[in-house]
Amino acid sequence: MSAHNARCATRTSGQIQVVVRATTLPEPQLAADGRIMPPGEYVTITVRDSGEGIGADVQRHMLEPFFTTHLADGAPGLGLPALLGMARQNGAFLTFTSAPNHGASFVVWVASLPLASDRGATSVGATGARARTILVVEHHEPTRAALVRSFARVGYRVLATASGEEALELLRHVAVPALIVVGTSAQSGDTAFPHALQQQWPSVPILLLSGESDARRTEWHGVAGTWSVLPSPFSEYELVNTAQQLVRATRSDVQ
Repeated sequence: MSAHNARCATRTSGQIQVVVRATTLPEPQLAADGRIMPPGEYVTITVRDSGEGIGADVQRHMLEPFFTTHLADGAPGLGLPALLGMARQNGAFLTFTSAPNHGASFVVWVASLPLASDRGATSVGATGARARTILVVEHHEPTRAALVRSFARVGYRVLATASGEEALELLRHVAVPALIVVGTSAQSGDTAFPHALQQQWPSVPILLLSGESDARRTEWHGVAGTWSVLPSPFSEYELVNTAQQLVRATRSDVQ
């Protein structure tokens, strides 16, 4: 079914790859349907194309039954929901990545050995604590709580503050986190916060959550190169996977 979608996406030109391999998942990850994928050994089946890609608005609905962008072609909109259903029935997981003009990749994860959740939890040493810590800065309490829950679900230790000033004070007394996530309400009107981050913690990646224009983020221009933007609206899947990609990229740079 993913192969059919890939063929549609490369109707005029492009390539389709199907890759099966053994894969080690070193940390919990959020699957496309919101389930948590435990760390462990998997066999992954990847269908990747170099087609037109999938926009964020379509990604939020494409796993829903009867949702289709090919109504004129008579597509019933059941391919991906059926694939997801089969994955669930067999204890497997589905993930995907895509962007407009950059193709799409769908991966089915099938456990090949007992997963970490079956073997019992393993402890995280001091050296791994920093790599598993995220600092959330968000003034709006319900939004802050939701962000904390999302990151905690995949095993992160989450620190949370309501303002940039509180975040700076916290950073002076704790180990440097792997990622700082700054909500919309904490981004504007506080020039001291981004500049202090740049001066004292220049290597820590920053994820800005915002639907605002770049004009509202002018105070962050001084830390260009260390921050990324996740425009809203976004799903929990987009949020968690974007954060994990930034954390992994930082680990690779350190190594």
